[in-house]
Parts: sequence; C-alpha cells; structure tokens
Amino acid sequence: MPTADSFRFQIARRRLVALTALAATVCLPALFAVGLLAAGRISGLGAYGVTLAGGGAAVLIAAAVCIRLREPALRWDKYYAESASSDRPSWSELANPRENHAVRWAMYDDLTAWLGQRDWQGKQVAEFGGTNDLLGAFLPGADYTLLAYPRHDAHDLRDVADDRFDLAILDQVLEHLVDPERALREVRRVLKPDGVAIVTTPFLIPVHTGPGWDDYTRWTPQGLEAVLRRCGFGASVRTWGNLEAARAVMENITISAEEAMRRGVSLTHCDGWFPITVWAIATANKDQPTTPHDRRVPDVRVRNRSTQQVEKVS
Repeated sequence: MPTADSFRFQIARRRLVALTALAATVCLPALFAVGLLAAGRISGLGAYGVTLAGGGAAVLIAAAVCIRLREPALRWDKYYAESASSDRPSWSELANPRENHAVRWAMYDDLTAWLGQRDWQGKQVAEFGGTNDLLGAFLPGADYTLLAYPRHDAHDLRDVADDRFDLAILDQVLEHLVDPERALREVRRVLKPDGVAIVTTPFLIPVHTGPGWDDYTRWTPQGLEAVLRRCGFGASVRTWGNLEAARAVMENITISAEEAMRRGVSLTHCDGWFPITVWAIATANKDQPTTPHDRRVPDVRVRNRSTQQVEKVS
C-alpha cells in the first residue's frame, strides 16, 4: 500500500532548461579566474580557488532550483487521521490540485467516492500495468497486488488462477495494449463471479508513448461500453470533458488541476460532445458468453475529406 514517502520528491522536468542554464554558470567563475590570472591580479593557486568556490556555489544553486520538495498528491495527514472513521474524507478534501492532473480530477473524484462506500477489508485486489498509488490508497484493509508490466502481461495471465480477485484496476492501461479485448477477457477470467473491474482510459488526449509502451486506441463512452460487454462485463460508463478543458489539454497534456482552475476551466462540468476521460465500473458476468469483435466495416456513409463528397463504405 502507498505511503507518504511514495510522493515526497520529484525532479521538476519543466525546470530542466533552468538546470542547463544554471549549470552553464559553473563556467563563469573559471573564466573570471582566467581573466584575473592573465591580468596578474592573482596567482595560479588563487585562480584554482576562485574556480572551485564559484563552481561549487553554482552547482548548489542549480540543484536547489531544479530539485524541490514535492507536496504529496494526497494530504496524507488528513487521510490517516480520518481513515478509521466511518465518514471518510472525499477526494476533493484530500487531493492536492497542484500535484494531480486536471484530466483525471473528476474521474478520481467519482471512483474514490465509489470505493469509499464499500468495505474492502480482506478483499483481493489487483492493479494491472502500473500504478500511481492513488486508487490503492482508498482500499484500506484490502489484500492488494500489483501485477506490473512487463513481468505480468494483461494479454496472457496464465500464472494467475481463475476467480482470484474481487477487484481489478486498469488505470490508464487499456489504450496501451495491442489487443485490449483479449486483455479484458483475461481480466474477467481472474475475477471472481460478480467481481468488478475499474477501467479508465483517455479520449481527447494527445498520443503519448514512452520507453517500452505505445499508444494504440481511443474509445468514446459508447465504444468502451460496447467493448466491455463483448468481453463479458456489465458496464456503468462515465465521462468528463468540455470544450475549454479540451483546449487546455491539447496545449499541455499534464496540466495540473490547480492551473486548469486558475485558467477558468471547469473540472466538474461535462459536455458529452467533448469527452476527455472515459471510465467504467464493470461487473464480471461469468454466465454471459463473450462475443468476438466483428471487424467487418459496417455499411455506413462517410464524407471523403479530400473531395468533401459523401461516399458509401461497403
């Protein structure tokens, strides 16, 4: 389970430019010392001392600017103080808007409220792919397992027994899977009858990749529900997004909730035309057979972008 130490320090990436600039100032004392030495003002030993002292000071200043003490993503003192009470604090009371992405604010608000209404004592919980520890923090008493990629591939969970878990969490994972439907069927297999999968995924979010993982798919709310039902889940799909938020996210995918609110972006208003984040609470129906995805293109009419003519796709 997460602790406050999990969130304590970070490298402020947006300050890497400042790091480069300040690190360059290490050279200035050396140049100054060379000038004094050439002018006969100081000896060679003095020039060495000036360079060492000035360079050390510059390095310390650069480090202080670029490495900062990070506030926790959750206000852990409040969480632990009230975790034993029946009236647990809500996401908006706990979450630090400076350290949480705007695109996930409404989603985590909804999901943590759902988690907080249930007793997880002794329940078997698995999180797939990776974790930011946020949802896991709202599962007090649960037997939590992280099935991290690449050691555990959601496409093939052969080392995980059937009907093992009460809850499965796939938080921003599905879009990075080559065959998400195969993975969902595997998750359904390892869930107990009527077990629940929390599935979160982006829609109006720029393509994002990293070392060892790519970005393959997007789903509308209707599309995510259809995928889950094909894979044997009964799904309650939710979404958040609006035009102003979409504009802000397209400029900066990692914009914080604090910055979004400062710019007047609503983190609660949802316009169905602009779903930014889509998530589902899906119940595994072991009696429902899964159905293969029909990959034939339906008989629909689309507008040809080059000719602006409406054409039939067969």
